[in-house]
Amino acid sequence: MRSGPSSVRAAIGTIGQVQSRSTGISSCARSASKPSTMLPNTDCSRRAGPGSRDGASSCRNELLNSCSRLNGRTLGRRRIDMRPSIRIVAVLAAVSVLGTVWFVAAFAATGGLRSLLTSGVLGGLTIVGWVIALVVGPVATVQLWRFRQSGRRAGIVLFGYGLAYYLLGLLALRSPEAPTRQVFAATTMFGLPLVVLLLPRTRALFATAKSNAAG
Repeated sequence: MRSGPSSVRAAIGTIGQVQSRSTGISSCARSASKPSTMLPNTDCSRRAGPGSRDGASSCRNELLNSCSRLNGRTLGRRRIDMRPSIRIVAVLAAVSVLGTVWFVAAFAATGGLRSLLTSGVLGGLTIVGWVIALVVGPVATVQLWRFRQSGRRAGIVLFGYGLAYYLLGLLALRSPEAPTRQVFAATTMFGLPLVVLLLPRTRALFATAKSNAAG
């Protein structure tokens, strides 16, 4: 890949824009923090006239509002949108529900439910996981897609139990002939969505969605 003068100038221009935006916010904040009589010579201050305290105070408020809007636009560009990730988690919750339905149907067709009930701790934990997936999974799927707080809580229960189930099976209850690769894949499938739902940005997104719905 060649890097000619035009690409170098473009890179320098991008860096300059970032630096100028950051410098503009800093200088804006410093100007707004000055006393009203020391405001820069702007159109607003010229309209207010020299020695006009009310006019200078109004100009200062106008400058503060401009600083807030500038800072908000800059932070908005840096903020990562978590909504696509939440939608992916909702799809994974739906996949978990459909997979559980298929497993239950397969066990019932082969008569394996009775043997699963008598298989000890692992069988009991498996049945509990099925119940959670069939009851909590649909709630997590629908409400996560709608960015509702109840969906986030249901998703934490669904993926948290699945992660704990496979970790326990991997560390304590796994039989020697069980494939480790599949256990690791299932652990990842439940672990990554759980991490996404527990991120501070995800909590902030759902808190904002809740306040907007209430308003």
